[in-house]
Amino acid sequence: MGGTPVAEKKIDDYAKALKADTLKNQGDVLDLAARLELGAINAYLGVIPAFGSRRNHALQHFDQCLGVSFACWRFVIRCLMQCLP
Repeated sequence: MGGTPVAEKKIDDYAKALKADTLKNQGDVLDLAARLELGAINAYLGVIPAFGSRRNHALQHFDQCLGVSFACWRFVIRCLMQCLP
């Protein structure tokens, strides 16, 4: 596909990007988990068109990943007692 991997960041950079210092309770952690899972769902959906003619093969794998991410996101949303959008 012609992609180039990004450089690895330091753990402190990841913590800062995720605003880990703002996690004060279980709800904060669950909210972060929900945002990360939603980001994964959007990433899986966004990359599918890049496969072009190989789309059917890609979908065989991405649908499984997408399904797992959606199930995790839905579970976390339920734990937070939020309504699904």
